[in-house]
Amino acid sequence: MKKHVCKALLLSAAMTACTLSAAQAAPKPRPKPLPKVSVGPRKVSETPTPNPTPEPTPIPPITQYAYGAMKFMRDNIGKTYVMGGTGPDVYDCSGLIQAAWKAVGVTLPRTSGQQYSATVRIAYEDLQPGDLVFFGYQGAHHVGMYIGNNQMIDAANPKRGVTVSDLTLSWYTKNLGGYGRIPATDV
Repeated sequence: MKKHVCKALLLSAAMTACTLSAAQAAPKPRPKPLPKVSVGPRKVSETPTPNPTPEPTPIPPITQYAYGAMKFMRDNIGKTYVMGGTGPDVYDCSGLIQAAWKAVGVTLPRTSGQQYSATVRIAYEDLQPGDLVFFGYQGAHHVGMYIGNNQMIDAANPKRGVTVSDLTLSWYTKNLGGYGRIPATDV
């Protein structure tokens, strides 16, 4: 019995070796040589010139109208929040922003999402008092006006009404949608 097992193992090893040898012996296809192209000597004038880097879009300056809008916001602290409210006694977030800018002669759309689209995107580093702070995807959920020191005035909700809010609070940091500046050209 041992002889049969040994013969079977030897036969198996020999077949494996033959299979490997045959696979290794198969000719490998060679890539076709590429045709030679003569370009000639390169001239200095042919050196490619890099494309100029486009200038970034300038951020419009904060306008005197922003200060007037902030005064309107401060004068309305304590008023009641009502969804859909546009003043003069009750406001929702975007109704308050719209009324503040209307008080200084600037027309803004009604909803926070539309206001987001009507403003110029700015970075946190460029945030100035009077800029708008948006929450939710493309500002569609909430908006307030930045007044400095990580604070904004907003028509927060029915419980808090028009108030000064701390932008470092959890809900605001989790839902931040971006910052926007009212273009001076709208004045």
